[in-house]
Amino acid sequence: MNAGVSIGAHPGFPDLIGFGRRNMEILKDELENYVLYQLGALYAVAKAEKKQLTHVKAHGALYNTACSRVDYAEAIVKAMKSFSRDLILIAPQNFKIAEVAQAEGLKVGFEFFADRNYTSQGTLVPRTHENALLKDINQIARRAVKVIKEGKVESVDGKEIQMNVHTICVHGDTPHAVEIARNLRKSLENEGIAITKLCELI
Repeated sequence: MNAGVSIGAHPGFPDLIGFGRRNMEILKDELENYVLYQLGALYAVAKAEKKQLTHVKAHGALYNTACSRVDYAEAIVKAMKSFSRDLILIAPQNFKIAEVAQAEGLKVGFEFFADRNYTSQGTLVPRTHENALLKDINQIARRAVKVIKEGKVESVDGKEIQMNVHTICVHGDTPHAVEIARNLRKSLENEGIAITKLCELI
């Protein structure tokens, strides 16, 4: 069955209890191996189903940490390069992980989190904060339309942040995630925004 979607790897820290959302201190070489192992595991499953991987996006705490730590960013990018230079890295614009990937010649898709609030520095509001998660499906859709059309999103403290966007994330464990995604797609289409595969856009 072809659902019309692309398949991407979502490697994270080996933090099973915390679902990869707790930061870990790992040597650069070890982190590279963790990422490469996870890419390889998903590749095997995809190949068994005669599918291909198209992109990579770090998960949870690894995603956030690689935005500011060059060694973690370099470990992820090195693992991707050794696996396949054809993979697209999904990352936020203007952070270390995107800068390292672009410097190494990898394609990068800039990401917007529809269901999460942002700080005025452009980082995600920590999940421990009461306003970290957005729940109003219409507010979520309005923000997504604005960031695509105007390249701007309002931070949790009211400041407008400039943001270039290729892809939008809705977390699967956000309450009413399916309803959010359906409403988001409908709102984008109503605004004349075309939805396409990332590999056809980057």
